[in-house]
Amino acid sequence: MPLLQSRFHESWGVFSPDEKWFAFGSNESGENEVYLQAFRAGTVPGLSGPRYRASKGGASTIRWRRDGRELYFLDNAGIVQAVPVKLDPQPDFGPPVALFAISTEARAAIHAFPGFDVSADGSRFVIPVVSSAEAPLIVVIQNWEGLLPQITQH
Repeated sequence: MPLLQSRFHESWGVFSPDEKWFAFGSNESGENEVYLQAFRAGTVPGLSGPRYRASKGGASTIRWRRDGRELYFLDNAGIVQAVPVKLDPQPDFGPPVALFAISTEARAAIHAFPGFDVSADGSRFVIPVVSSAEAPLIVVIQNWEGLLPQITQH
């Protein structure tokens, strides 16, 4: 059963810890941003009411702090942002706080859901790390056909 249907591209959906709100990415502003919308349960669950934009300047990979008082997302510059949230009676967002940057290589590894995760209190993050590999090595063997009889004799 579709929860969210619109003419925009929407992704990265996550429920608030109290399951009353749904945070998701949408490109309705022209680039991916984080939005919140009320979730209604029942026989036909869905989203209702207005959408509230929680980010500006691009965002993806959304996570909630366990108490629902903060949203985390990755901005377009590769920086994990924390946005304070007050949910009642409607979402009210504080200014985003830049926490730390993620390398370009690690961002490439965050293409799958959930991308990264955060501890219940928001103090620790699990994020893919891509270490520098050894320099690429290319081996060229010339006249390899001439080596075939020697290899098959052993």
